[in-house]
Amino acid sequence: MGKWLAIEEKYQLIVKHRNHPGLSQVKLAQWALTAFNLERAPSANTIKKILQTAQEIEHKHRQGITKRGRNVVSPELETALERFVEVCGVQGVRLSRKLLVQKAQELLAELPPARRPKLGLSVGWMTNFMTRHGLRFRQFRRRRDDDKMLTDGTGAEGMVQRNVTDVTDHLALARDNHGRQNVLVDTIVCVNTSETEGRQENVKKIVLITGASRGIGLTFVKHYTKEGWNVIAAVRNMDKAQELIAVCPWKLVTLDVAKQQSIERMANMLTGVHVDLLINNAGASGLFNLDETTVEDCLLQFQVNAIGPLLVTRALLPNLRLAVSLRGCAFVVQITSRIGSISDNSSGGAYAHRASKGALNVFTKSLAIDLEPQNIGCLLLHPGNVNTAYNNYNGAVEPEESVESMARLIARAKIGDPMQLLHFGKGDIIDW
Repeated sequence: MGKWLAIEEKYQLIVKHRNHPGLSQVKLAQWALTAFNLERAPSANTIKKILQTAQEIEHKHRQGITKRGRNVVSPELETALERFVEVCGVQGVRLSRKLLVQKAQELLAELPPARRPKLGLSVGWMTNFMTRHGLRFRQFRRRRDDDKMLTDGTGAEGMVQRNVTDVTDHLALARDNHGRQNVLVDTIVCVNTSETEGRQENVKKIVLITGASRGIGLTFVKHYTKEGWNVIAAVRNMDKAQELIAVCPWKLVTLDVAKQQSIERMANMLTGVHVDLLINNAGASGLFNLDETTVEDCLLQFQVNAIGPLLVTRALLPNLRLAVSLRGCAFVVQITSRIGSISDNSSGGAYAHRASKGALNVFTKSLAIDLEPQNIGCLLLHPGNVNTAYNNYNGAVEPEESVESMARLIARAKIGDPMQLLHFGKGDIIDW
């Protein structure tokens, strides 16, 4: 097998092409074979791709980048991408080289600039990643007029029928697993249902927590990490998430619940990842009196406290449904507050905050009705007056106590439970 061309070698090839524009791609490949002492000549298609990306290669050359593609990425990307492959394998998600590259690019974009590799992705790096992790190309030859009934890779119960009339080469990822091979095909996935069900017990539960950089959210991350869950921690500002990063959650994602584009981007990055539990914890505070309340404050709190959780839940419905297909159910937890209760309001004030939490409760009541037929349950939890920055550290309850109690309520939840606002302590019902 020939070695991959370094940036410097690609640059020299581009210069050769510009100095001798009459040389064909085949002749350029033969020139590279001799000039770079390769074991075999690059393909004409490889030469074509190098010439097509000449501007990018020249930019890297000006920056002094000379390494090959396989050295470009960080251990964080390597680990996260390997986990993505494993999840796809268990869930029978259609997986292709293109999808791997797209996922790798998304993972790189999540890294803070200071920890982002200087070099970008390359064809060589992706192939080397596959080699390092026991993944490889496989060629599938199917008989002419061979009708096959294959399970739809989305996990649906229906079957997809294909009449394959030509010999087709598909990219597949084959991983040796105790002498057996689990094959994921680019265009259609063969899933043995009984084997998949048998492996579900080994698949870790996944929880996604918004507002995870501090306070209740960070405490939830610590709790579920300790409990052995895979935790996806969503934060608005990675630069202020140092304590969270030290906890080493399974995955970090950037999310501003007040921006629909940010919500959609996060959902796209989590394509194919099942979410057993979604905890919408991110929130905005501001207990302003009548004279202090502004339009801007009302709109912000409605956007963050009510509309944001609704849109996040809707965006992650495919992930919740994947969890249902694996385990039979999934849950959405809204961290609300008794301050949104009309009957409990005996002190007035906090206009925007009360109204936004009340709106969240109304949204969640409708969600519970709409999602129950899909075996997705919803909970509304009042965390108590927690001692966090959210209320200027004037709380009477420590975050650990609140989270431990709420986690017990979550663990006891069942599909079909009445939709009620529950107190964190013993699950007492708070009137609307």
